[in-house]
Amino acid sequence: MKLTAKDFAAKTGFPLKLIRRMCRTGQLEHWQIGRVYWLDEHKAAATMELYKATPIYTPKEQDRCRIIKRLPDKFTSRTERLKNLIKNKNAASVAAPAAK
Repeated sequence: MKLTAKDFAAKTGFPLKLIRRMCRTGQLEHWQIGRVYWLDEHKAAATMELYKATPIYTPKEQDRCRIIKRLPDKFTSRTERLKNLIKNKNAASVAAPAAK
């Protein structure tokens, strides 16, 4: 059975923007007549079930995971790392003139 993207979104509960984006990017099989996306209900439902089953991570979550993995154990935050770098730099600049 053929449905418009709007009808498919209302029937399945998926956001209309998501369905239209998937049509534009070629992730959903569709026919476009004018500005209207037409979908085969059974094929689209199967594709959306696969889409729902795959875990999706936003770029922010991925970056946060990478940053946490890169942090050394002795520092808990970026602010503490910066404070430590400034303290070490100040200690080095104070020690350098005394050595000359």
